[in-house]
Amino acid sequence: MAKGKTKRGSLKSFAVAVQYIENNKVSNIIMAIALVLFGWQTVKNNERVILVPPNMAEEMVIANNNANAATKKYWADWFVGLVGNINPNSRDLIVDDVKRILAPSLHFKFEENIDRHIETLRLQEVQEIFIVKDSDYIAEADIVWVYGDKEELSRKDGRSDPMPHTYEIKVNVLNGSPVIESYTVYPGAPQISKRISEINQSSLKANQAEVLAAPTKLESNEDE
Repeated sequence: MAKGKTKRGSLKSFAVAVQYIENNKVSNIIMAIALVLFGWQTVKNNERVILVPPNMAEEMVIANNNANAATKKYWADWFVGLVGNINPNSRDLIVDDVKRILAPSLHFKFEENIDRHIETLRLQEVQEIFIVKDSDYIAEADIVWVYGDKEELSRKDGRSDPMPHTYEIKVNVLNGSPVIESYTVYPGAPQISKRISEINQSSLKANQAEVLAAPTKLESNEDE
């Protein structure tokens, strides 16, 4: 079992956690409908599409294979809502739904990770929930971070102590539909400054490589 687990296992706390999972399933259904509407409307009309899903104040906008920040946050939250709330019986549901918006190059690794994680939960006889506390889109890095508490649930031991975790998700658009191009999860708070610094360094190295690869004026004259 997870280190730091306490026996706060009242039926009430377990029931509250299960209700959280059930509510999350409803949200996932709504988001799946939005996914279909986005793709169909964009392909059909080849124009700017705007949706305002339930419980959201911001408009989701997709135009010319570009998405606004609200759209990227929405689908990042959807992704975390699926992969963060998992039990040994939810494997097929999670894999089938996530693969609808996950880049094909990530499918094999994603299934491999899910299968390994579910086997661990099965052996420990627990299920896992992730309660989102905050999320934001970082334009400089073009990623969404989702921060919250990960907990394990057991009928025997109740709920574990909250374990803060952060997901980082990169969302783009292809043919009017969202595509998750990369994701990562790590313990603790968002490491945004570190991520932006890494991206800036990567861009600098790429620019330097382009400069070194470009022919000099002298070389160009000699070719002529």
